[in-house]
Amino acid sequence: GPRHPLGTRAALRRVLVALAEARLRRPGAPLSLDDLIEAGWPGQRLRGEAAANRTYVLLSELRRLGLRDVLQRHDRGYRLDPAVRVRIDERG
Repeated sequence: GPRHPLGTRAALRRVLVALAEARLRRPGAPLSLDDLIEAGWPGQRLRGEAAANRTYVLLSELRRLGLRDVLQRHDRGYRLDPAVRVRIDERG
């Protein structure tokens, strides 16, 4: 699909990388909402509904950017479809 530079979207990029790395390490295992919050805003003291809402907005944005069929909601969190090939390109 098309490329979407995420250079200025640090939190979005970090969440996507966390999902991709989890997919490569443990296909099928979801990341919890807390895992995604920590990935998006490392070290920040985000709490409760505000943190969840920020994360839900990022997940919606990832779907809008083309991951609608790949990003899956699971009982314990979110994951990239284990049937989809994932590759992390360090070049950006």
